[in-house]
Amino acid sequence: MKKILVVVVLMVSLAAHASTESDSLYQLAWRKFNAKEYAVAGDLFEKSIKAGHNWPGTYLNAASSWAQAANKDKTFENLFKMIEAGYTDKQFVVDNFSEFSQYYDSEEWKRWVKMMDAKIAAFRNYSKLADFQKLTKEQMYNDFDTLVNTIVRNSPHLMVRQKVCGLDYETIFRDMRKEIAGYSSSKQFALLIKRALLVCQDGHTSLIQLNPLELLSDGQTMETCAAIAKYEQLFYDNHVWNINLPKLIYDKGNYYTRSEYPYKDGTIPPKSKLIAVQGLSPTNYLSANLDRKGYLSWDFDHRCFYSDWLLQNDIVNDTTLRLTFLVNKKRQNLAVDLSFGDKLKPEILSLKTNRDTAKVNKGGFVTYWKEAKVFYIRIPEMINEDGYAKEIIKHHQDDIEKVVIDVRGNPGGSDNVWMNVLAAISSDTIPIWMKIAYPRSLKGKDMTFVAAENFKELNLVYRLGHWTLDQKNDSSLTFKGPVYVLYDEYTFSAAGSLVSACYYSDKLIAVGHSTGRILGFGSDPVEYRLPNTKIRYRIAPVLDITNCNTYKDIFHDEPELKVPLSLDDKLLLKTNPFTPEFLKNKDPYLKLVLNHKLGA
Repeated sequence: MKKILVVVVLMVSLAAHASTESDSLYQLAWRKFNAKEYAVAGDLFEKSIKAGHNWPGTYLNAASSWAQAANKDKTFENLFKMIEAGYTDKQFVVDNFSEFSQYYDSEEWKRWVKMMDAKIAAFRNYSKLADFQKLTKEQMYNDFDTLVNTIVRNSPHLMVRQKVCGLDYETIFRDMRKEIAGYSSSKQFALLIKRALLVCQDGHTSLIQLNPLELLSDGQTMETCAAIAKYEQLFYDNHVWNINLPKLIYDKGNYYTRSEYPYKDGTIPPKSKLIAVQGLSPTNYLSANLDRKGYLSWDFDHRCFYSDWLLQNDIVNDTTLRLTFLVNKKRQNLAVDLSFGDKLKPEILSLKTNRDTAKVNKGGFVTYWKEAKVFYIRIPEMINEDGYAKEIIKHHQDDIEKVVIDVRGNPGGSDNVWMNVLAAISSDTIPIWMKIAYPRSLKGKDMTFVAAENFKELNLVYRLGHWTLDQKNDSSLTFKGPVYVLYDEYTFSAAGSLVSACYYSDKLIAVGHSTGRILGFGSDPVEYRLPNTKIRYRIAPVLDITNCNTYKDIFHDEPELKVPLSLDDKLLLKTNPFTPEFLKNKDPYLKLVLNHKLGA
């Protein structure tokens, strides 16, 4: 995360904490920080605290400034005061403030970590002993209605899913609301909230990390934060893990085992067809559980949702799955006990990726294949904004005929990652003209919008956007040849934006197959919080309708160079180690790219 983004996050609560004088000092401190006058910024942050801006995060900002100014004493003075003031979100500090890494070996840092861990442990213990949040029926209805109204009003994706997939969301939400009358606990209601988000089947309409430590650091009460911690644990406890489930692959409307699956009475061979789950066909089973499984893809040809993780739930429904496979033309029945929550006891709640300090080695790398004159860039997640570009420009003397950017399986992150990659590859520019649509209720007062004629029933308006992807970079490879972007059904969000950028440039070529997910530009989601449970969620309020005449066009996921994949190809790709040997000799995507001739 870039520092400027941290600034935005830390300033969210400004209005709630600052008097006029302290507000002015605080904003002036940020201006000095962004001007790299770090010592002056540190002093101004401290003055804003004395003037009344006593939000704990202000001490963090001051510490960051002093660390940038290499003033160790002032850095730790503020880091320790931050803890005294109630700040406990240690992971956020470690993930986003790399300037403190210069002190990681110091005794002061070790003491700070120990004090922070003690604070966190005390809160966790308090949360375990505290009663679960008690909600009245009125509060439950209030939160549920707030959630549904916000989704319906702000999510054009919901309307597209309704038209494409035939989902009747009015009936779905009405039936969910009826369940509240029979609820006797807040736990049941919290899971209903998650189900209502899951049934939307939009990766940007979802729960977001609840992080009670962030709320505690922001001045919320222990009671409120303890309730959030309990919801966090509740969602974890109800997640079904795939440790003992057969691993499947989806192909043309059917599911097959990826590998041999042993169970107590025998084994199921590889490529065995799954024909029933809980007595239903796999497709019907998935349709009946859309409110318990997230991030599914839509198969336009077979008109159904699908996922290789068909058997895995985000919310536990059954403790045992009855499965039927076709083995040697005979039906083979078995029952699989599910593993969920603390049955596995992994330290899930404490695991996070250190995005700011990540190197290009968390599955990502840059390499040049001299014999093929191919420059290959593997990006498994859109993180580490500058790391790839720094590696790319080291190859400015290589003789390159083709560039490959591989974002298969990339769930997204920051658009700045792929923009920086393109800037490091080429000195050209890509002009992008967009039609970004909104629900009519969100039309901005200071912008010109027109009705979306092709999708009148969605009641959308759109604005024309002109965005030039300026790739002028003195340090770029100045590459003039083709750039192939490899993607698959698990490419999403910011990675999907890169796929969309291919349609604006003759030199960028999208290679893969349809994702069954809504891609395109402008998907930056907005965060919300429910009034009573305080559960956080997000919704993407915009839809890219550029060059769209049909609902299928809105998905923006049709490849320019389609990779025809057999069942064996799909099975092979599930074992893809992304080694040069595999990529160059076995990968069906790379085989197509290596043999591709422009204009052919």
